[in-house]
Amino acid sequence: MTNISSFEQKSNSISLAKIKDAPFTIIGVAESNYEEGTGDQRTSTKGVKITTKEKFEGFNVLHTTRTAIVSKLLDPTVLKSLENGTIGPVKCESAVSASGKNYFKLVDA
Repeated sequence: MTNISSFEQKSNSISLAKIKDAPFTIIGVAESNYEEGTGDQRTSTKGVKITTKEKFEGFNVLHTTRTAIVSKLLDPTVLKSLENGTIGPVKCESAVSASGKNYFKLVDA
């Protein structure tokens, strides 16, 4: 007999939101979309997993679907830069766009 607990997925990352404004050094970025729903109701949100030099709650991988951060980190120039080294330290900050919309971005720490 198989226990249902054997099918539980273990996470290898924590949410960027959990570390609040703690500084971190980026050593890698991978696309990691967030899927939810089933069948015709299934939706996908673009996301990334960020590998860091530092550990947070025992993990050195952060995940986020924050649009401005995902867009910035998947930019080819950022990915190319990571091939040659690290980026940071950086931290996540709340910002307001010219249209008045709140969003999150990475800034130098």
